Amino acid sequence: MEKKRKRRIVLLIVLVLIITYIGYRYYAYSYRYGTEPETDLVNTSTEPLLTEEQLIKNLSKYEDLSTLNVNNLSQTSYVIPGLLATKTMAGDNASDFSMCTSMTPQGICVTENYLFISAYCHTHSHNSVLYMMDKNSHQFIKEIVLSGKPHAGNIAYDDIHNNIWIACTGENLITGEKSAYLNSVSLSDIEEYNFDETKKPIAYNQKYMIDGFRSASFISFYRNNLFVGHYYEGEWKDSYVVRFPLNDEGGLETKTVFGNKEIAYGKEKAIIDQYCQGVYFDTGYCVLMQSSGTKDSKVQSFVNSQFQQDVEEMIDLDEQYKLYLKQKEVIQNLEDSLLEKEQELEHIKEEIEDLKEKKEFLMEDEDKEGYQELIEDLSKLKQNKNELELEILSIKKEKNLEMSSLIDFDEKAYQKRLKESKEYTLKDEQADRTFVFPARLEQAMISNYGNYEVYLLFESGAYSYRAQKSVDIVDRVIVWG
Repeated sequence: MEKKRKRRIVLLIVLVLIITYIGYRYYAYSYRYGTEPETDLVNTSTEPLLTEEQLIKNLSKYEDLSTLNVNNLSQTSYVIPGLLATKTMAGDNASDFSMCTSMTPQGICVTENYLFISAYCHTHSHNSVLYMMDKNSHQFIKEIVLSGKPHAGNIAYDDIHNNIWIACTGENLITGEKSAYLNSVSLSDIEEYNFDETKKPIAYNQKYMIDGFRSASFISFYRNNLFVGHYYEGEWKDSYVVRFPLNDEGGLETKTVFGNKEIAYGKEKAIIDQYCQGVYFDTGYCVLMQSSGTKDSKVQSFVNSQFQQDVEEMIDLDEQYKLYLKQKEVIQNLEDSLLEKEQELEHIKEEIEDLKEKKEFLMEDEDKEGYQELIEDLSKLKQNKNELELEILSIKKEKNLEMSSLIDFDEKAYQKRLKESKEYTLKDEQADRTFVFPARLEQAMISNYGNYEVYLLFESGAYSYRAQKSVDIVDRVIVWG
């Protein structure tokens, strides 16, 4: 009897533990994922979640972060805004602002004066945002409300045309299904934007559907090109990154399909390891970020990979081809102008011959008034003829000069190279160096403005993750040198 009673107690304890565990899992991974907590805040929060001591404790476990100046984190880090509450909208057509308490940081980029962080609403109830911060003071400036609710998996700054590119989604122009888009916002529009005044999302100045992507997970800018990747998890698919060139106006190169559908097509493609969250390119190397759930994150450096070498070569060829086409266009314009001037000269010569015949006729008739007008017209035509001959000579000289400076470019070989399909990989075993960081690293980007610095962005401080207490929270952008 006593054994049965003990057995029932044990079973009851086990049952209570199971129910508690199921309840916690439901609360932490289902309820919290779809339900936002209430807030009394009416502006985007800017205070940290952790004290510096707590943050240092969470970071000190990682040897690769040992170079951080832990005694001066307030000067070498940025508090991620909006983790407690973000001022935004509940849809583009909302009449007033709304407070979101489940904003999840996703992307980061820096300009000469600012640091930007992108974030999306984890419950998909609110518009995504950019947080704008001052690079010198590290202070929050304002939120920029984006149109729609894109995942905004990463953002990239084109410092040539001063646009910030955002990984978005939209309707596939051909199938009507979901497709990846790259949208941009100009830095000048961002600087002028004031959500409190407009109560509207900022307008994109460019929108492009990109071929071959159901969604764009991450994006970076390098040498007037965007590198776009897709995050996959699971054993049945690889992640990949593709190069998308920008044109001289700062837009994506596109092709027209189905009569009037403009779609951006990528060029070189590399297969990369799963769980990739971001990519960064610089001269001679590229960096990949991997992060998956509660596991430690990885940042891998690949030096002079075959993909990198071929990408650099193709970027050089693209630039040479653009220059070659511009030179050919200049030569063609000169040829057109030359033909036009020569035709005009022939017409003037004919008019001169006609006036010469009239001159002889008027001399016989002794029409002094008409004769004088004819002489004046003939003089003007001869002057025009001389001027045209000088113009033609100048155009010929300019054309010869352009012809002599025309770069030696094999257009057929270039077009053939574009059609080649090469297999590139950037896999774990190819990495030259691997750094280990805390879980839920979202992005790592390198800035060459001033000092050479690495910016590390974590999403572990978002509401949907921090209450799980399964990883150490990092609530700041860490500047790691």
